[in-house]
Amino acid sequence: MDLITYISASVIAYLGLVSGLLLAYSNLDELKPGRKYFILIQKMILAAIIILAFCMLPAFNSVLLSVLAFAVATFVFFAELPLAVTYFVLGAAFYLSSINNSSFAAMAALIFLFGIPSGTLSNSTEQGKLKSNFKELAYCLGFFICIILFLL
Repeated sequence: MDLITYISASVIAYLGLVSGLLLAYSNLDELKPGRKYFILIQKMILAAIIILAFCMLPAFNSVLLSVLAFAVATFVFFAELPLAVTYFVLGAAFYLSSINNSSFAAMAALIFLFGIPSGTLSNSTEQGKLKSNFKELAYCLGFFICIILFLL
């Protein structure tokens, strides 16, 4: 895969988190009633990313690996993982998807879509917390970029 394509796709995939934060700041009124839906969407997209990452493995045709993919997706659906850890795992899944061009586009799109509810949920409505929101975004970006560059 071309390096410029890989880097630009990783930046665009990460921009979902930034766009979610901007969405939250522009619609402060709808955050409270929509919070449960954002959590549900976030967990569903993360489970889809995990299943897609397992499907990209060369030995996925075994039943044991299918059960393992479903178990990990179920665990992720019900577990509360920190956002930085989640983006670390997403960086590894993004790297795995670069092997196959058809799954690469799907993985980048899913990571972007995962970022929108994640950025919205990480928003603090207090004005003094704006700086901490951007620190958290930078922290997640660091984990995401480190794993992508390390695996290059």
